[in-house]
Amino acid sequence: MYYDRMFLANPRKSSKKPAPRRKATEEVEEEFFVDASVLEEVLAPAPRRRTKPAKPAAKPAPRRRKKAAEPEVVAAPAPSRRRKKVAATAPAPAPARRRSRATAEPAPVAAPAPARRRSRATAEPEPAPAPAPSRRRSGASAGFPTGGVMLAKKHERGDVRGWWMSEKFDGMRAYWTGSEFFTRNGNKIYAPKWFTDALPDMALDGELMLGRGKFQETMSIVRKHTPVDKDWRRITYYVFDAPMERGGCEARWDAAKRAVRGISHVKMVEQVACKSPAHLKQVHDEIAALGGEGVMLREPGSSYEHRRSGSLLKVKMFDDNEARITGYEAGKGKHAGRLGAYEAVLTTGPHKGKSFTVGTGMSDEERERPLRIGTIITVKHQGYSNSGHPRFPSFLRVRGRE
Repeated sequence: MYYDRMFLANPRKSSKKPAPRRKATEEVEEEFFVDASVLEEVLAPAPRRRTKPAKPAAKPAPRRRKKAAEPEVVAAPAPSRRRKKVAATAPAPAPARRRSRATAEPAPVAAPAPARRRSRATAEPEPAPAPAPSRRRSGASAGFPTGGVMLAKKHERGDVRGWWMSEKFDGMRAYWTGSEFFTRNGNKIYAPKWFTDALPDMALDGELMLGRGKFQETMSIVRKHTPVDKDWRRITYYVFDAPMERGGCEARWDAAKRAVRGISHVKMVEQVACKSPAHLKQVHDEIAALGGEGVMLREPGSSYEHRRSGSLLKVKMFDDNEARITGYEAGKGKHAGRLGAYEAVLTTGPHKGKSFTVGTGMSDEERERPLRIGTIITVKHQGYSNSGHPRFPSFLRVRGRE
């Protein structure tokens, strides 16, 4: 159909040269599928272009005019020529332009320079003082080691001659970061401002304590989020290490002594060199007679480790284990009407799960306000019976409060 229409549109021209026209139309029709009317329009101008397309197309007037537009754009140098002429006739404007440029150039350059300098000068001193206190505060909060405080292992080795001996205190373990107190578990201790203001800006490790045998009373004071000055004036901070100082334990002790000298509510723990096992037993018995808990041993020249270390040993002539309160026994005699004893079950040690009762070691106040069932307590005793029960158990403290 398309081929018939195409040849019918121009029968004469198709008869003269059919071959090339067919090829052209076939290519157009096969590629775009155009209609016959469109093909007529496409083929119509062909003879006109072939007759004399050169003359009408050869008219370059518009093209020359378009090209002439280029010199018009390039004609910008015309003013330069004029400027030259003007400069020749009237040299006055040339320096005027130079002056305007000279004045225009320094004016913008001079203006931003002081503005930037002022902005930098004002911006630099503002952040400069800010980081100083922020570092101290961050250092205080981040000063508590992620690995925790150094903990002792039980003394099981034989000869410890040359090791340092000190009293094992029965108080609240307190790590001073330089601005805040933390417990051994990383809980914050809210001490009064006057108490902390006197302390040095260095890390210290020690214990807050009222005195021997007053663990529960100490806990009731230092655990309060709102400290009571009257109670805190009875508290003493016993320092036994300076974790962040360089050198062995002896060098750290010397640094701590210099830092806390003259502070009334801070004392350094006294260290004595162990001469023999008999000397160790003698010191332990003296501390026990005063109501102390035991002896701590420190290896000479040892470093501060944020874990349970074999270079720090605890020596106690009695055993202690943890137990869970399961019930109560009513008091008799002078304890009538209040707690007589706790019924408990061992949760640690070789005889875990054994039931027993503990009726000593509690103060009158603690008997008036017994602990809840399920509370974990620490009980000290002198070994075990043949049946696995603790011998002579005595209440020592509540666990999990530090």
